[in-house]
Amino acid sequence: MESQIDRAMRRTSRYWYEDGLAEMAMGCIFAALGLVFFLQRALPPGPLQALCGMLGPLAAVVGVGLLGSRVLKVAKARITYPRTGYVAYRRMTASHRLQKAAMGGAIGALVATIAALPSLKVWVPAISGLIMGSVWVYLGHRLDLPRFYMLAAAAAVLGILVSLGGFDDLTAGALYFAGLGLAIVVSGAVTLGVYLRSTEPLAEEEGCGQ
Repeated sequence: MESQIDRAMRRTSRYWYEDGLAEMAMGCIFAALGLVFFLQRALPPGPLQALCGMLGPLAAVVGVGLLGSRVLKVAKARITYPRTGYVAYRRMTASHRLQKAAMGGAIGALVATIAALPSLKVWVPAISGLIMGSVWVYLGHRLDLPRFYMLAAAAAVLGILVSLGGFDDLTAGALYFAGLGLAIVVSGAVTLGVYLRSTEPLAEEEGCGQ
């Protein structure tokens, strides 16, 4: 049975996603990955294309991630905290960082192994979609956010459709990540619209207090 402490921690974690802004920032990272694949596909074979393939994904994730984090911080300070208050989150512990790194490494190793097998290469988007879908299902259950189940379904269905489309590797990657990013951004934008319609700015003395 879930304890009061667990319920409080869940509410605190869920609050981060209630305005949809974090989703929009996350969706931009996936969309940037899709853009990198589109760019790599458009470049002629050669050193520049290889360099784009090696450094592009890292630049998209790190660059857009850092920029998105800054924009997200400003957006929450201007939109969210004046309406529903500020919540101080604990810093991520070393063990949590290790768990996330291990999960990311395991997923990357799985996809890379599949991609190395020619007979299974076409199914990389589908398997990536199932993996991403599983992550969204976990988050939806952990945070009690039903809309994350819809994102899970979108991630899985999109991956399967891209795999069935018979595209080359770069086109498939571009379509999958761009499509997934768009779906996440739309989900966040709809959530933000609902949030803005259902909340009002707090009085100044009330705004500090969650």
